[in-house]
Amino acid sequence: MESGQTARELMDRREIRENVTQALASLPMSSLLDVDQISSALSQSTAVSSELVCENCQEKVLEAVGKMIHIMKEQMSPGVLSAVETGRNILNIIGSTLAAVSESVSASSSHPAYSGTLHASTVARSALGHAGA
Repeated sequence: MESGQTARELMDRREIRENVTQALASLPMSSLLDVDQISSALSQSTAVSSELVCENCQEKVLEAVGKMIHIMKEQMSPGVLSAVETGRNILNIIGSTLAAVSESVSASSSHPAYSGTLHASTVARSALGHAGA
């Protein structure tokens, strides 16, 4: 396969992943079922961090994670088995988002390094804040 086609395919995958991720992160959530379903889908859409390079996506995803955690705190009762899987999904989403930020900072040569680092640290603080750290 020609490298131009490979680069084009990567750009297409990034665009698709960005659109799907933004759509999922924008969905309204009000119940544990919503959180369970959206966290599962977001976990899949953020799984390949090299394809999640849009800064707006990363911020939207972390805002959605914050909403998920808030809903879980309000509605979760002890011993709910789905909470474990939902929590795992949320941790995967946070991890993938942080990896994507790190990769985009490394790959970005058109922006000053400090601005990418500043964005990365802002996203990392947001992720840790949502995780309750």
